Amino acid sequence: MTTHRTRPTSRLQDALGAMAVLGMLLGTPAAAEPVTIGIRGGADTMDPHFDSVGTTTSMLRNIFDPLVSRDAALNPIPALATSWELIDDLTWEFQLREDVVFHDGSPFTAEDVVFTFERIPEVAGARGGRMLYMTGITDVVAVDSHKVRIHTSSPTPLLTRNLAQIFIIPTSTADASTDDFNAGQAAIGTGPYKLTEFVPRERLKLARHDDYWGKSQPWSEVTFLELGNDQTRVAALLSGGVDMINAVPSVDIATLEADYSIALFSAPSVYIFQLYLDTVRDEAPGVRNNAGKPMPNPLKDQRVREAISLSVNRQAIIDRILQGYGEIPTQVSTTGMFGTSANLPPLAYDPDQARALLAEAGYPDGFQMDLYCTSDRLPNDGDVCAALGGFFTRIGIETTVNTRPRTVYFPAFTAGEYGISMSGWGSLSGETSYILQSLAHTRDDEQRLGGSNNMRYSNPEVDELIMQAVVTMDDDTRADLLARAMEIYVADAGTIPVVNLYSIWAGRNDKVVYEARSDDETSLLDLTTASVQ
Repeated sequence: MTTHRTRPTSRLQDALGAMAVLGMLLGTPAAAEPVTIGIRGGADTMDPHFDSVGTTTSMLRNIFDPLVSRDAALNPIPALATSWELIDDLTWEFQLREDVVFHDGSPFTAEDVVFTFERIPEVAGARGGRMLYMTGITDVVAVDSHKVRIHTSSPTPLLTRNLAQIFIIPTSTADASTDDFNAGQAAIGTGPYKLTEFVPRERLKLARHDDYWGKSQPWSEVTFLELGNDQTRVAALLSGGVDMINAVPSVDIATLEADYSIALFSAPSVYIFQLYLDTVRDEAPGVRNNAGKPMPNPLKDQRVREAISLSVNRQAIIDRILQGYGEIPTQVSTTGMFGTSANLPPLAYDPDQARALLAEAGYPDGFQMDLYCTSDRLPNDGDVCAALGGFFTRIGIETTVNTRPRTVYFPAFTAGEYGISMSGWGSLSGETSYILQSLAHTRDDEQRLGGSNNMRYSNPEVDELIMQAVVTMDDDTRADLLARAMEIYVADAGTIPVVNLYSIWAGRNDKVVYEARSDDETSLLDLTTASVQ
């Protein structure tokens, strides 16, 4: 974690616009130990199994618990399960925590775990919900009231890491719909806070769960305000309208560093901005010849994809847009993650070579294309998107940039409406298996593989290496298989990494201290009061 504290300055005038928004959203403040957090993107649902988008997961984790959680460095740690062991290659046994109660006062038992795993396939939304984290699981059985066994169809070395993404709910919600969860009456967990109000795209209000099984929490009430506009969010912090914000925009880092009343908390993120290219269809949506007419899909040519990558000045993005808070990626996973390849260099910038490759591929005069990006998913996504459009245009690919809110972008992306697009993506498992299974494996809905492979990339050799890896219990062998699969995928430019992000929070240094997390989640378990430091 990195913390910056320097001299104070006044920012009241800049905050006036933000306070008008906050006045409408906050209502009457709580009397004791409340905290208010401004977030760039909030939850889309309170149903813990309907979706798995990171902004939603971050909020849900404050309400619901998994069997196995993870620390700030993504290492597995006990949660509702106190211990686990591998009985044989296909059977895991979990000892459950006793004396845990849900927010409604009902006791937590093995039956709640069994019910949760049965429910997940029934309520998964358009993006698959939590189904990817069920990979390999054939059934879950209660051994006794506080012990379960999970059976798998094959050796599943990632099981404990996957379980960190599966939130347990009580059997009493068996008849509840996603709407019931969103309305609040069914959003019952065992987590440190319980839901009191949820207004999508506006606010999430929580109250402390005084019977929480873990460490006592310092906040009696928590309000998350979705302040998607970066200037509004920063102004709200500087004016004291909120106590902390996430997704600190790079353009405001210097301002915040110059204010002694503000502390910054940062860590390298698992998220990487990536370009997704249609490499399958004969005509890619939004890709045109220079006369503006449809044309055979140039993105199918690996040389064109390489040219697009070479056109991107990643260091300029880091220096000018991210204010130094970023890294040039070597692959579609972050440095040091289990299963990354040590043989891949940082991605190069060479616009002259990019033009030569376009000419070699038969496009000496380039072509036209529409680039679509999220505008509110991760910090600076809109600005990075605009920069990419400029880089592509300079090598002859005349690019029209379109930034969209995530609620518009993702349904269209899933429906295959984009020929080329950019958004952030990362593995929260701590190793590359999830990335490769989801992005690089040939799409296979029946086997729950390629769930995020909307561009339909396919390479049988990559598939084989991935499938060998995910059933290999020996860590060294598995790491080698994953690294080889990664090397092929990067060479194919299945997706094109743009920049590895940093996660940055800022808070009032007389109120909060935050342990920055690489998973970009704003976790209340990692938020302490300044007075206890």
